[in-house]
Amino acid sequence: MIRGLGVPFWQEHVTAASTYNGSGVEYAKAHGITSSALYYWQKKFRVKATTLEEPITQHAITKKVEATPSLSSQFLALRVAPPVAPPIAPCTLVITSQVRLELSELPDPHWLVNLMRAAQGVQ
Repeated sequence: MIRGLGVPFWQEHVTAASTYNGSGVEYAKAHGITSSALYYWQKKFRVKATTLEEPITQHAITKKVEATPSLSSQFLALRVAPPVAPPIAPCTLVITSQVRLELSELPDPHWLVNLMRAAQGVQ
C-alpha cells in the first residue's frame, strides 16, 4: 500500500472502483493498492456521507451488494410497508347529453364494453 496519500487520492480511487467492470480486489490489483485499503476508504466515505446527510449514490449501494462473496453475507436493510391504495374518486360516465351515470367506484371494463355496445344499439 502507498502510505501518506490523502483524501483526494482515495476519493479518486473509490469513485473509479465503483465504475470498474470487476471486483474491488481486481481494481486494487490493477492499480497497485491493497483491497483492504480500498474497502476501508469506501466505508469511510460512506459513513461520512451518512453522518453529513449527503446522499449515497445508487451505484455505491449496488456495488456493495455485488461485492465478491465472503464468509459474512452482506445485506441491505429495507423497510417494507403495505401498499397504500390511492383514494378513488366517484366516477361519472356521460353516455349522451341526456344520459349520465354517477358511480361510487370504477366499473369493471367488461361491463363498460357491454354498456357501450347496448347504448350504440339503442341509438
